Amino acid sequence: MTNDELTIPQVAKELGFTIQYVRYLIRTGKLSSILRPIFEGASTQRHMISSEEIARYLSEAHTHSRRNDRRNKFIFYATPEEYTTILALVREANLAEVADTMLPANTVKAMGFLRSSNSHGTTGFVK
Repeated sequence: MTNDELTIPQVAKELGFTIQYVRYLIRTGKLSSILRPIFEGASTQRHMISSEEIARYLSEAHTHSRRNDRRNKFIFYATPEEYTTILALVREANLAEVADTMLPANTVKAMGFLRSSNSHGTTGFVK
């Protein structure tokens, strides 16, 4: 092992990924690794990833959401009163750009984004 090579757990920690996701990146060819013996003369090997390979991956990785419809990954559910309160708190915190993207579920559903309704009498909003 050279100083500029990292193990899968080290790469996962550095990039903030899970070990399984780093293994997936290697398996799918998105991240290259070299198999090295765990010690000299050993038949057991482990994947080693160079710091140059990590830099290459980061330069080519997507750094933005793949969605193009102003939705994010999260839908929060709240009663209409809670929604109004949360929206006011977000605006008071000088986060107008976030508040502008928060939509009530009935608006989102009308836009065709939600396919099912909530039977608990709550309103969802998209961050």
